[in-house]
Amino acid sequence: MKQRHKFESIVAETLLIPLYYRAKESRRKNPILNDKVAEGLVDSLEYDYSRFDGAKLSEVGCVVRGWFFDR
Repeated sequence: MKQRHKFESIVAETLLIPLYYRAKESRRKNPILNDKVAEGLVDSLEYDYSRFDGAKLSEVGCVVRGWFFDR
């Protein structure tokens, strides 16, 4: 069951951006990072993540930054 959460500020809501990109990358074929926790969190929260899909450079930046710091 998906959880609905009300974010108290836009700053808190922006934390969903790297979370979503990590989950999205993790689900790709041959991902550069695997993050099953991010996948689970994204799946559990009721949120319209499609608003982040148009920002390709942000997506690449979040994924590469995650890969670099997680290794």
